[in-house]
Amino acid sequence: MFLMQPNEDPRLIHVGSRDRLARNIPPPFCDPQHHFCISHDSNGNLIALYTYDPHIRERRPCEVAWHADREHEGANGTIVHGTFDDPCGGSVYDITGHRLFGPTPRDLDSFPVSTSNDNSTVVDTRTLICGKQRDVETHDCRRAPADD
Repeated sequence: MFLMQPNEDPRLIHVGSRDRLARNIPPPFCDPQHHFCISHDSNGNLIALYTYDPHIRERRPCEVAWHADREHEGANGTIVHGTFDDPCGGSVYDITGHRLFGPTPRDLDSFPVSTSNDNSTVVDTRTLICGKQRDVETHDCRRAPADD
């Protein structure tokens, strides 16, 4: 499904057509090689969640994993079906990357996603967008110390 074109920037990941992605989500479509999962935000827009937990990754990179079968209590006692879980620190996130529980101070970080006129979707792994901290934008996030 990843269609790298010759002579293109390898950090621009072509993930197929928006229509094809829409048919495959949920559950999130994950690319372990590039460390992101494609999902939808609360408005239905495609998002590419960076799969490293933002809490401890500067010291010890730890990837979160999607578990469709897990449930967690969310805001107002609602039950969230399917979660991203951090096996190192114990943080839990919903399908949009929103922090539900754990020591992490913010939501999962993400990469920009764009769709071109021909309906192809590209994830730009050159730019890391910091996750919100208590619904406030943050601007101090770094990539994991891994070769990603």
